[in-house]
Amino acid sequence: MSKVAFFADHIAEWQAGTEGQMLMLAKGLVEKGWTVPLFIFRDSGAAQDGRWPGSVTDLDITSMASPSNWLKAIRVARSLRAAGYRLAHLYFSDTSILLPPFFRMLGIKIIVSRRDMGFWYTPVRLFLLRINRFFTNYVVANCNAVRDVARECEKYQEKKIAVIFNGFEKTDSTKGQGRRRLRRADHQSTYTVGILANLRPIKRIDDVIRAIALLQQSAGELEINLLVAGADRPGRCGPSHKLELENIAAELGISDKITFFGSTSDARSFLDRCDIGVLVSETEGLSNTVIEYLAHGLPAVVSRAGGNDEIVLDNVNGYVVKVGDIQGLSDRMRELLKDKEKRLRFGQQGIDRVAEKFSADKMFGRYEMIYQELLAE
Repeated sequence: MSKVAFFADHIAEWQAGTEGQMLMLAKGLVEKGWTVPLFIFRDSGAAQDGRWPGSVTDLDITSMASPSNWLKAIRVARSLRAAGYRLAHLYFSDTSILLPPFFRMLGIKIIVSRRDMGFWYTPVRLFLLRINRFFTNYVVANCNAVRDVARECEKYQEKKIAVIFNGFEKTDSTKGQGRRRLRRADHQSTYTVGILANLRPIKRIDDVIRAIALLQQSAGELEINLLVAGADRPGRCGPSHKLELENIAAELGISDKITFFGSTSDARSFLDRCDIGVLVSETEGLSNTVIEYLAHGLPAVVSRAGGNDEIVLDNVNGYVVKVGDIQGLSDRMRELLKDKEKRLRFGQQGIDRVAEKFSADKMFGRYEMIYQELLAE
């Protein structure tokens, strides 16, 4: 009975946070002997690229209100039941709105994942999700902040919510990375701040640019550069947020201090060029980016949003600032860049915290325990 069917609205790219964690979990389960087919509502090239360790089926479901799609959901549930499946794990919003009633009707237990602070909630969606909580066996949140949102907004009881932190797979390329980075020249005069995030307004990269401008004015002889790795997305007033950010940098006279790399599949090489990592989004679930900063020995400065302060412990492995606090962000970056010993200490504390709280093996074990508990009932 080591079978669990995964469902997702679509797969935009495996490098994205939720999709990457799905793929990591599926691969870990397959190594433990599980069968993990993936069903997607809407096709995407990423889902069909052969990386998923099982079959991939496009259900061609585009509307939650269409009776024909209700029939598709029933047929899928029947086929899974006939094939011996008794458990389905649902990701994203549409799957958790459409599928639970039909699946529970046919004896398939449901786990839904919640991985953000509910920025996609609407009154209609919340109404349907609150009904569906009666058909759902478990909600898995990736941090305590997301757990609280599921409890308060979707009205789940505490006993039906499990918190499982994101997993990070350590490889030979990350071992000792922080120590090697912090053994660079003692009399370093050029420092690099790194951001690993797609260019979207909610990431508040413009706050970082303004903080860099303040920092450059007060840093004396230190030269501060900002590296940003992430794909361009629509901005506040146009189709390109990158263009908006470039205009802000030009107005502040620091265009030469900022480099936009675009999307990268080699985060480790990018982060190896940085001295500290920054992420000051206005909303987050549990950020894989921040975990990656710490795993690479980078002290981090993050906003107090979502689960950021469950990863970064203030004044232990980085700093936590209020959303929108540009002066506070600039001050904390200055402290880290001017104090090599603090960077070294925070970097090591970050490496230790990832090993303690965010290992992939711990994530696999927690999920497998919940799956087996539900299948044994």
